[in-house]
This record gives sequence, structure tokens and C-alpha cells, in this order.
Amino acid sequence: MTLRSVFARLAPVLLAALGSACGDAESKSRLEVERDDGGAATSVTATWTYRSSEVDVDLTLTTDYTGMDCVTTARLWVNDATSTADTYRLDPTECSVLALTEQGDIVLRESPTGHDWSTETLSVDTGEERLELGPWTSGDTVAVTYRFTLNAPPCGNDCDCPALRRRAGVQESVLPLGRRCN
Repeated sequence: MTLRSVFARLAPVLLAALGSACGDAESKSRLEVERDDGGAATSVTATWTYRSSEVDVDLTLTTDYTGMDCVTTARLWVNDATSTADTYRLDPTECSVLALTEQGDIVLRESPTGHDWSTETLSVDTGEERLELGPWTSGDTVAVTYRFTLNAPPCGNDCDCPALRRRAGVQESVLPLGRRCN
């Protein structure tokens, strides 16, 4: 077997491997519901993953319905090609402020959308350092388009001010997520 024939056999395999390494981004999501013995939801978790040649992102939103308190937490893990991975966490937040329902709806400030957001693809804009879910348009007689955005724009004094934004048509609701300073 000549070198040329070996290369001819390997070339399609090598090109396929290179194409997948530089290929399109991949996004996956899932919804998990834990229930007690009576069938009531005790914990609901939505997970979104995004993989590309530029950045890998894992976003997890969990609402715990156990006991008298209902709290929501979140974890965002970002690993870009040029630096070490960063992990951000949302401290336990009352469900009246932010909640994930067992149907997958993200309820911000007690305003449901009526949509299973765990089925949406996570969109990542590395240039703007922004994550988005949506848009999704309701099928109501008065259709409303919803979108969730998570980003951390600069807010002075070498600080970033991360926030979760929900747009419902022209209305916007913002949940500030603290202040991070260098």
C-alpha cells in the first residue's frame, strides 16, 4: 500500500474530524422534576448547555419546594478558549422573585409566561457576553413575545452589574444579581 493510498483512505476521516472540531455550536437542555411520596414536586431543575469552539457554557436553574420555604438557586459555568473557567452562583432567592415551575416556566416577579423554557435553545453571544433564551411568542389572542437575557454590563468603577432581564413585548422586568468589581 502506497502512502498516497493510505492518505486517500484517511483523508475523509481527517476532514470529518476537523469539520466537527470547528463546526457549529451545539446546545442542549433538559428539565428534571423530583417528587415526594405523594407526587408533589419537591425540586425542579432546568439545565442548558452550550458548546462551541469559542466557549462552553452550563446554566442550571433549580427551585426547591421543600418545607415552608420555596427558594431558587442558579449556577453559571463559562469556559472560554483563552482563560480559565468561571463559575457564578445565584444565592437562594425567594420564589416570589424567581421560580422555575414543574412545567418549565421561568417565573420572574410572580409573572408567568406559560411556556416551558427548558425546551428552548441557549443562545450565546461571546462578543456582547450575553446569554439568551427565546424569543418565544405566546399563542394567545394578544400574542406576546418573551425573551430572557443574562448579561453583566459595566457599571462604573471597574465593576460589572449582572442582571437577568425578561422582555414581554415592550415591557421589561430586571432582576439585579449583585455587583462584581475587579
